[in-house]
Amino acid sequence: MGPVSILYVAFAGISLFACIMQLFYAYRKTGELVWLAGSILSVTIFIYFTAWVICLTPFGVQCPPYKFLKYQLIFNQLVAIVQLGVLNHLLKNQKQFKSLISLVILGTLMFISLSLPDHVLFGAGASVTQHTLPLGDLVLVPGKGFTLWRALKDISILLFVIFSFLILMSKLNEVSFSTVATLFAGLGIILLAAVHDQLIDLGYFRSFYIQPFALFAYYLVLSFTPMVIFLDESNRRKLLLSQEKKMQDMVFQVDLIVVSLNRMGIIEQVNPFFCKLTGYNEEEVIGKDWFEFLIPPKEYYNVQGAFVEILEYEFHPQFLNPVLTKNKEEIMIRWFNVRTLSQEGKITGSLSIGVDINDDYKEKADLINRVKVAEDLVKRMKDKEKGTN
Repeated sequence: MGPVSILYVAFAGISLFACIMQLFYAYRKTGELVWLAGSILSVTIFIYFTAWVICLTPFGVQCPPYKFLKYQLIFNQLVAIVQLGVLNHLLKNQKQFKSLISLVILGTLMFISLSLPDHVLFGAGASVTQHTLPLGDLVLVPGKGFTLWRALKDISILLFVIFSFLILMSKLNEVSFSTVATLFAGLGIILLAAVHDQLIDLGYFRSFYIQPFALFAYYLVLSFTPMVIFLDESNRRKLLLSQEKKMQDMVFQVDLIVVSLNRMGIIEQVNPFFCKLTGYNEEEVIGKDWFEFLIPPKEYYNVQGAFVEILEYEFHPQFLNPVLTKNKEEIMIRWFNVRTLSQEGKITGSLSIGVDINDDYKEKADLINRVKVAEDLVKRMKDKEKGTN
């Protein structure tokens, strides 16, 4: 067994291990099909390299050369189809029609390769020679000249590279530069490997085929990129949660009211200062209708209408209205409002931060009343002077 065959054994083992890990993540991350697609690709790669080891090592079985080359072509096409599927899921390609066309074309080529008999695929007078390389690796080389086998092999690789290139080009502005650069580099390696193997088939030099290595390299990129993205998202999520916790701690420590409502106006969260100001415990208000429970009846429709406009149109970033304490006293609050969204971008409710301006409001109202009294008094005095004259 030569070093190339040993590498093929290692590739088969790596792909089998990756398949187990991908199935685990597919189970944990329900709805993320990229892991399931990746596991299918890993199984395909495992079978692909296992076949190479079985048929091209002294410890394997004697595979009919034409059958081996035929099924090598079919598995190359199958790997290309599955890799396109993984690439579509990895980049979240929404152009399903174009993706379906590429899969149908490659699938048709695979069906043609499977259906054609050996004498048509390789030619009536075809021959296959077996070379033993200096380090002990075996290589099967079909005869020179044009054959459908060689044409289907080259066309399949070329179409795979073109379809992958088009998918990547459509996602240039949505995917990180490092991911795109790595995927493009993988496609370049596959194209160069195809040229190298074509020169071997045409007899220009004797070497082992490097196309399997190029396919495995691209497989590694497609398999481990979701893992990198997953770890990056996990770290970013942890950072966001840490920042959110710091923000909550800061808000909960200052003398500001924090109220979170869902779309129906039901209270989901309040902070300790709200409880201190209103006299309610948290358990007494969570799950209650904000407008019926804490808004004075005379302000009910006005405040509820403002809430609807916050959700629908992002109106009223600031709003002034009273709330009722547990003792049914009114406290005037100036609210700063934002609507909340889910990860999918759907409106889930509102978050309001309130400032207690009750004392200022009372002083302002008292000042207005005193000014009004003074104005009325001045007016009466003027009216009295006119009456005297």
